[in-house]
Amino acid sequence: VQKSDGTLYWIDDFLRPLSVGTTSGSITRDYIFLGGKRIAFVPLSSGNPYYYLSDHLGSTAVVASGDGKTIQWEADYFPFGSPRTVITNLADNPYQFTGYEYDSGTGYNYAVARFDAGRWGRFLSPDPYRGSMDITNPQSLNRFAYVSGNPMNSIDPKGLSGFNAQTVNCMFDESGNCVAKGGGGGGNGSLIMGNDIFDALAGAPGTYFNLDNGSINWGFSTDKWYADQAALEAAAAANDSRQTPEVEAACEQKICGCCECDFWRQYSQPFQRC
Repeated sequence: VQKSDGTLYWIDDFLRPLSVGTTSGSITRDYIFLGGKRIAFVPLSSGNPYYYLSDHLGSTAVVASGDGKTIQWEADYFPFGSPRTVITNLADNPYQFTGYEYDSGTGYNYAVARFDAGRWGRFLSPDPYRGSMDITNPQSLNRFAYVSGNPMNSIDPKGLSGFNAQTVNCMFDESGNCVAKGGGGGGNGSLIMGNDIFDALAGAPGTYFNLDNGSINWGFSTDKWYADQAALEAAAAANDSRQTPEVEAACEQKICGCCECDFWRQYSQPFQRC
């Protein structure tokens, strides 16, 4: 993946940068992961490792030298992710709040699917993943909200779906499921990772998404959103007309405990999901 400034990223199946280099193809830095967490980086020019020390959200609090004797980078953050102060800045560290890559040029955090504006406490674009909406949680219907307004306890690694930060101490399997807990313990979680990220982005209202020679092209268009919404409403109407009287009656009477029928119709989800 190539950044607008020409920086090249070599990423894994979970869109995590493993190496960074230049347009000439030379690698300048490697990142080390353990259990799904970034734990160190190694500048190839020196070969000296630097280690990340993170808080309960996975935010980088300290970057330590390889021998553990000196602090090379240290910072504090406001609750929604904007930098409060950088106390020590001897090492170049772009991965800061909850592990997001901080863009110093704009002051925004790169969250894969979209950008997080920490100083505003929200994302800059709507959540493209419809599966993150929950009719029982009105905050989830705000498509710009960051982790439902609960930044002290929740994180959203890919900008698609927030979950309890306790799972930051988990060891994850290939599907993003918590299979073993580390020091902080607590909670089961499920991440949107790997191919699920592409599935979530592709086809979301108003979004376009494609891969072009290894580059990820993604964006949001208002005109496309209106066109997609019209198509969704037409599909929802057609979907309703195909329901059997038995299914309709069960839903209206809430036999299956579903109070979301109108919600599912609106977003053209399978009606039988009730």
